[in-house]
Amino acid sequence: MGPNSVGTSPRSPRLQRLQSLERLFSQPSIHATLFEDKVFGHDDWRRHRNAAWRHRVEPTVFCRVAVGFIWQLLAVAVVAVAVGLTHTLMRGRDSFLSSERLVAPFSMITFALSLLLVFKTNSSYSRWWEGRIIWGQIVNFARNYARQALMWFPADRPELQAAAVRWAAAAPRVLLAHVREGTDAVTEARGILTHEEVEWLRSWSNGPLGAGTALGQLVVAAGLPQQLEAEMQKQVELYTNCAGGCERIFKTPIPPAYARHTSRFLMLYVVTSPVLLWPSTRWLTPLVAVVIAFLLLGVENIGVQVEEPFHVLPLNEICRAIEANVFEMERAFSTGPGGRPDAAELAAAAAAGRPRHATAAAASGGDAAASWRRAGTGAGAGPAGSPNERRLSVLLPSSSTTEAVAAAAAAAPPPPAAGVVEAAVGPMSGTMVAQLGARLSAPGGGGGGAAAAAGRPGFMRMTESPPAART
Repeated sequence: MGPNSVGTSPRSPRLQRLQSLERLFSQPSIHATLFEDKVFGHDDWRRHRNAAWRHRVEPTVFCRVAVGFIWQLLAVAVVAVAVGLTHTLMRGRDSFLSSERLVAPFSMITFALSLLLVFKTNSSYSRWWEGRIIWGQIVNFARNYARQALMWFPADRPELQAAAVRWAAAAPRVLLAHVREGTDAVTEARGILTHEEVEWLRSWSNGPLGAGTALGQLVVAAGLPQQLEAEMQKQVELYTNCAGGCERIFKTPIPPAYARHTSRFLMLYVVTSPVLLWPSTRWLTPLVAVVIAFLLLGVENIGVQVEEPFHVLPLNEICRAIEANVFEMERAFSTGPGGRPDAAELAAAAAAGRPRHATAAAASGGDAAASWRRAGTGAGAGPAGSPNERRLSVLLPSSSTTEAVAAAAAAAPPPPAAGVVEAAVGPMSGTMVAQLGARLSAPGGGGGGAAAAAGRPGFMRMTESPPAART
């Protein structure tokens, strides 16, 4: 039909009636917002674990839930009243409503309906959880991309660093607009991106694809070494994969035929339940039937609401957290010389985690130092072989070399007894540990001679002190 035909004209009375019915049966906003999630904190979890808080009666929430399927509840109430009137007015002629005839059919369909509801709810929860996992990966992408850009982009190209941070903060917003109704990518990105970047993004019909392109182009423009560029492009790939995952969930619901059949099955069940309830509940049947319908329809409605997770998940709060994180990193990286954190300050902060037996080394200018201690004692000590074993503990500052460590080990006083030689080191590669082991095991290296004096073969145990032990 053409635009001026009767069937589709905006002035058509038929179309106006259909639109009025649609508004009449549309879902109220106070019901839809009831299912929105929030980002939990410590206080929220404390309340959540409180049984009294979970089981409290909230009439307002009850009404907000019920209003979502008020017409269904009214239908159940009307049928229940009709069943009561029939039994009352047609006493002796109401055998056709005998509940005994319905016990067997209801028993059969109750089991089948329960399976359908469980499958529906589990499938919807799986979709909701997958959506949350995807947005957790979006958080990781934004943090990693911004951090890598601030570390690896040339210090003489601050405009590239600033652009990378802006796009890392804006990309999640663009994806939010792509999968949530009532907003658009330009509106979400405005205030984060520059005017020129917003206008460039406007030209893309698929906002996340445009954001991913911009993120990749910034990496190429930085002229990074091949390995670093490949690492950053992995973050861009993660973002585009997450956008594709959101599109897949959003555009592919649980098969509608399955959902519709489950809903109709459930509606038939709750509408006919007053016939089975009347012999035991009498004129309480309308109330009891409505409560049962509310509980069963509520379970089915939860599955429908979380089936599309992006109007339920707290995406705005997640995006605000991402923005705060990446801009905080940008401020932190701008405090040091050349747009980088001050390495001297970071080294001073790391020195606070050194082992207690390294105090003398720190006081003497940070050179490697070694000292003997009883096995199994002291900070970072490992398991002891016997109470008389001693271990050579070597501290390696980040500026020390293997030769300096070996010299410190050789200058250590001889142990009072044979023992296991342990190197408690700071920042040290596996290669340097192996070299140090060879030095200490060699004659005159400190370790081999001490073990030989005890009359038994000596052996080395090379360990790195875990950060938690460096107190």
